[in-house]
Amino acid sequence: MAFKISVPSKHLTLGRRHIRQRSTTETWVASTNTLDAPSSTTNIISNLVDRKFEYYPSLVPLQTLVTSSKLASQSFEEEGGHQGTYLNKPWKNSRIYIDGQKLWTAEDKTFMDPIINSVRSKLIELFGLPDKPTSLPVESAFVNYYVGSGDQPRDMERHVDCDWTGKPVPLSVVVQGLYENGDADGETFLETLDCQTSSASPPVPVSLKAGDALILTEALHKPHPVPLAEKRLVFVVFFSALESVA
Repeated sequence: MAFKISVPSKHLTLGRRHIRQRSTTETWVASTNTLDAPSSTTNIISNLVDRKFEYYPSLVPLQTLVTSSKLASQSFEEEGGHQGTYLNKPWKNSRIYIDGQKLWTAEDKTFMDPIINSVRSKLIELFGLPDKPTSLPVESAFVNYYVGSGDQPRDMERHVDCDWTGKPVPLSVVVQGLYENGDADGETFLETLDCQTSSASPPVPVSLKAGDALILTEALHKPHPVPLAEKRLVFVVFFSALESVA
C-alpha cells in the first residue's frame, strides 16, 4: 500500500519530532457527525487507503489504559513534560519515550510499553503481518497531558504527523487516555479530533472514549481545544513502515 499527501506546511519541533502544519490563515469548519465503528477488517483497510483515517473502539484494554494513564499522570505531576516550543510558544505537554526509533526516556517504559504493545499487536493482526519485532517498527512514541487554560498549544491547527526530519509517517495512532476528572467506565466521550483526507475534503469529527483509537495514514487532523480547567491525556505512536522490515 502507498499513502502520500502533500500540503503547504511549516514544522513544529518537539525534541527531534516534527508535526507538519497547515497555515494559520485557514478556516476550520467542523461537522456535527462522528465516525461509526468499522464493521469489518476489510472496511478498516479500505478506509485507511481511501480516506486515510479510521476509528477503532477499545483498541487498548481498559485495565491496561487505567494503569498506564495513572503512571503517566504521576510522571507529569512529579517530573513534568519535556521542554520544547510550539509556534514560538513554550511547550512542555509531552513526555517522549521513543523518537527517531531511539529510546528517549527509559523511565517511561512502565506506562508506554503496555500501550505500544497493545497497539502493535492489534494492528499486526488487522494487517495480517507476521508477529515479530520487525513488523510495524515504531518511529516515535509519546504521551501528551494537557490542562485547558485558554492559551494551550493544544488548540492547534490541522496537521499531518511527521518524523523528526519532517517527513510524514505512513501510520500513526492516537489512543485516548484517562485523567483524574475523566470517566473510567469507558462510556463517556473524552476527546474529539476533526479529520480530513485532503485539504479540499470536509472535516469529519472522530470522538474517542477511554481506550479508543484514531488510526491515521497521513490524514490531516486537528484536536478540539481542551475546555477550561479540564484535562486530557493522550498516547501517540508513530510507525516508520506499514509492513515488516528486514
